[in-house]
Amino acid sequence: EACDAVIVTGGSSGGSEDFARAAITAAGGRIDFAGINIKPGRPFAAGMIDQTPIFCIPGNPVAVFVTYRLLVAPALRRLGGGKPNPPLRFPVTCGFDAKHKSGRTDFIRVTLTRQTPAKTDHELPVAMPHGRFGAGVLTSVTGADGLLEISDNHGDVKKGDICPFIPF
Repeated sequence: EACDAVIVTGGSSGGSEDFARAAITAAGGRIDFAGINIKPGRPFAAGMIDQTPIFCIPGNPVAVFVTYRLLVAPALRRLGGGKPNPPLRFPVTCGFDAKHKSGRTDFIRVTLTRQTPAKTDHELPVAMPHGRFGAGVLTSVTGADGLLEISDNHGDVKKGDICPFIPF
C-alpha cells in the first residue's frame, strides 16, 4: 500500500520501551534525525521508508500538539504541494518570571490579556501561563490562546520581556 506520509505517535524517545525508531529501521527505513532541543517535544524524530517521510512525534499530549503544529503540519502542507507556512508569530509582553534552560527553545501555553505590566512603555498584549505545566497536561492547551516561544539563546524569562507568541 502507498501513502504520502506516516505519523507515529509515542515510542520515539529511545528508552527501553520506545520501539518506533527500531521498527522503522527494521522495515528498511532510516532515521534522519532524532531528538530536538525544544520543550515540549524533545523526542521528535523523522526519517524515510523508501520515498515516504516518517514523523515520530512524542506520546505526551502537549508534545504531540506542539510538534504536530510546528513541525509536521508545515511539512505535510509542503508535501501536498503548498507552501510550508511557518506558524504566525507576533510580539507579546511576558507577564511572569520563569526559569529557562539556555540551548533549548521552550513553548509555554499562555493566555493573553491587555494588562500592562509595570515598567513597560508599550501596549502589547501580556502573556500569562495557562494551566499546569507538563507535557502530559492537555488542559493546559484547551483554554490557552497560544504558545509563548522562549528561544534557545534567551536566559531566564523576566516579567516585561518581549517574546514571540504563536496563536492557536
